[in-house]
Amino acid sequence: MINITNKKELSALLSKKKTVFISPAWKDKKIKQILLCPGSIVSKNDGDSHYITANDLINLYKIDRKKYQITVLLRKDMEGDYPDWTKLHPLYSGNYEEKRKEIFGKTEIKPSAKKGKIEEVFWNKDSEYIWFCKWCGGIAYVPREFDICPFCNENQGIFNKNIGKVKLTEDEFQIEMIKEEGEYFASTPDTFYLMPGYEGYEEALKEIWKGSGTYKSAEEFFKEMDKQYNLSTPKKFNVKIGERINV
Repeated sequence: MINITNKKELSALLSKKKTVFISPAWKDKKIKQILLCPGSIVSKNDGDSHYITANDLINLYKIDRKKYQITVLLRKDMEGDYPDWTKLHPLYSGNYEEKRKEIFGKTEIKPSAKKGKIEEVFWNKDSEYIWFCKWCGGIAYVPREFDICPFCNENQGIFNKNIGKVKLTEDEFQIEMIKEEGEYFASTPDTFYLMPGYEGYEEALKEIWKGSGTYKSAEEFFKEMDKQYNLSTPKKFNVKIGERINV
């Protein structure tokens, strides 16, 4: 299943058969409930015993109280009563930052779809609405073909969120992008990092930036990706290229 929320990808998909779908190669871990487990710990650094309170754990793990349901373990023998909660304990190593990254970090999504696979494509799949404006992707509250869209003021022209099916024309692959000192860099499976001005830069990425929307250049494509995902640190994305088979 492919879920798109990018308006340029939507425009490309509705206007032609072949489209490139780009999605983050990571997902945030879904943590909602945290169990704080205060207690004594012998420090690796000074060899002394320290009692780490619940409030200490919040500060050491840098927990945002507003984001989670938090409770405190009153007795150690009650820990089994919270099987689905994320449990935070005092650490002998004292390396709370590393443990925090392990617990709250992102899960990598590796490319796995193979050439020839048929996938359904949805626009904004999680929305409770079914019909949308083909010009801007806005909700068609009254799904009539020639109503004026309240979001873009165009003659609506509507489409169902289940856009149809695509057949992948090659194996799913991964690219990496980063912005450094105002310049955008990218690596693909067949190249090292490329940058604007490098011979073959536009050509190497042409299918990606043209196929994934109505971008005029690789530079415009990168600016849009930077706006969405902040490329100040390296980010990996999975790429699927497919042809519509229902039109």
